[in-house]
Amino acid sequence: MFNANLSFLSFPTFLFLDIPGMEMKKINVIDFYRMAEPLGYLKLLTAGQHLIQIHNIFSRSQHWLDVICTNPSNIVQLERTKPSAKALNDILSMVFERILKDDRSDGLRSREIEEIQGALHRFEIIFAEECSDLATFYVGKIRLFSVNMLIDRADNAFEDSIRKRLSAQCLEDIRAAGKCIAFELGTAAGFHSYRALEATALHYVTRLGKTFTDKDKRDLFVYLEFIEKNGGDKDVVQVSQQIRSKKRNPLMHPTDNLSPDEGIDAFQISTSAISELVRDMEQQKLFPN
Repeated sequence: MFNANLSFLSFPTFLFLDIPGMEMKKINVIDFYRMAEPLGYLKLLTAGQHLIQIHNIFSRSQHWLDVICTNPSNIVQLERTKPSAKALNDILSMVFERILKDDRSDGLRSREIEEIQGALHRFEIIFAEECSDLATFYVGKIRLFSVNMLIDRADNAFEDSIRKRLSAQCLEDIRAAGKCIAFELGTAAGFHSYRALEATALHYVTRLGKTFTDKDKRDLFVYLEFIEKNGGDKDVVQVSQQIRSKKRNPLMHPTDNLSPDEGIDAFQISTSAISELVRDMEQQKLFPN
């Protein structure tokens, strides 16, 4: 007789987790392992087992089958598996209710075990086939960056005192750049990194009280020139101007592409320049206390 006490197993969460701002989902690997344990116990059922012996097995198995059957927004990848999961779930419910209602029940019957294990076998075959078709990849650590940080929290490249001063547009582009680095899209990472720098320069100009009309020329050169003429640190401005002329401007032409490593370099030099611009804004007391 096996131990049917499965209380040590956590209840299911989601097999696939949303990534903010992306259609892509993150696989919750440990939950696939947790799902396999109670379902595996169904293979060890024996005739004559009573309610107290099968309650946890059935309950845990049905919780996981419910995750597959009733959470389409979170596991849309398993559409082919859902019918077999529902069929197994229905059989477990039918057997459980039969034993629960029959006061003189003789427990599990051999025929019921055959039905359960047959449905489980069909579920496993379809589940295995569908899992083999999933576009599942592993992305390792990229330089000093973890992939999770790049995808979820690329703005953590800034210290807290800097991050809280960044504009919404800058943060959006930095997070987009992080996702691009994670998937080795060097040119896109550079594009978003330099956009984040321009967004910060525009933020600086706006803090200085400058407003623009439709007739005004608006680009990074104009913003940096205005900052320098209005008290900005010349060395700080010069660094951003060099990034603009030597890095950003060439990237705007379709003949220039960045490798994944060059995309990381663009991200790092941009975040450094952004930090210096924010510190210079602090020096000019452009933020409320």
